[in-house]
Amino acid sequence: FDETSVTEDMATSIKIHQKGWKSKYYNKPLVNGEGPSTLNSYFTQQGRWSLGSMGLCFRVVKNFILHPRSMSLQQWLDYFITTTWYFVGLVYAIMLLGLFVFVFLSLTPIITTSNTFFMFLLPYIFFNLLTFTLTVVYRKRPLKSVLYNLALTFVTTPIYIISAADAFLNRKKPFKVTPKNFTGGKLPLSALYPQIILFGLIATAIGVSAIKYYFTGNLAFITVIGWMSYYFVLSIFAFYFNTDTKKGEYYTPLIEEWKKV
Repeated sequence: FDETSVTEDMATSIKIHQKGWKSKYYNKPLVNGEGPSTLNSYFTQQGRWSLGSMGLCFRVVKNFILHPRSMSLQQWLDYFITTTWYFVGLVYAIMLLGLFVFVFLSLTPIITTSNTFFMFLLPYIFFNLLTFTLTVVYRKRPLKSVLYNLALTFVTTPIYIISAADAFLNRKKPFKVTPKNFTGGKLPLSALYPQIILFGLIATAIGVSAIKYYFTGNLAFITVIGWMSYYFVLSIFAFYFNTDTKKGEYYTPLIEEWKKV
C-alpha cells in the first residue's frame, strides 16, 4: 500500500495501473461496512478523503505530464475527475464570493447579458440535479436523498476549503480513522462557527438584496435573492444533521438482507 497518502487505496490503485497491472470490479458485497453516523465523524471522513484526493490530483497531473503512456486516456480522465471532485468547496466559495461582492460592495464580478448568464447557469443547475437524481434512483433511495446530498456537500464546504489549502501547500496530516458507531452527541455550536457565519452572511445578503431591490428596482437583486435562498435552505441542514444519532430503523433489516447475499 502507498502510505504516502491518507487515501492510500486510491494512491495504490494509481501505482498499480501505472505499472501496467489490470483490475476488475467485483460487484458483490464481501464485507458489511459502516458509514459515519454523526456530523462530527462525517467531517473526519470527508477531511481525510478530500485532503488525500486533492493531493493525489497534483500527482496525477504531474505523472500524466512525465509519463503519459503509463495509463490509458480513459484511466487518466477517470483519476483526474475523481481527484478533482473535492474542489467543489472552492466552487461554492467562488460562487458565494461573487454574490457577496455584488450585494455588499455593489461590484459586478461578471459583466454579461442576462441571456448569456442564464444560458450557462440553467444547464449547470439542470445537469447537477439530474446527476444526483439518477444516482439516487439507481440506488433505489428516496428522492429526498437528493436534497440531503446537496445540503451535506454544502455544509461540508469549510472542510473542503481547508483540505484544498493543505493539499496545495503539501501539508501532511496523520491518518485518522472515521469513528463508526451508532451513538454520539451533537457537535457544540463553537465547532460549527464557519457554517454559522456563512448562514448569517447568506441571511444578511438576502435582506440587503430585498432592500436594494425596493429602492432601485434592479431585477438582478431578485436573481440574487432566489440564488441565496437556495443556499440558505442548504445551510439550515447544518443544524438538521447535527443531532444525537442512534441505530437507524433501516439498519437492522439492511444487515439481514446482506446476510442473505
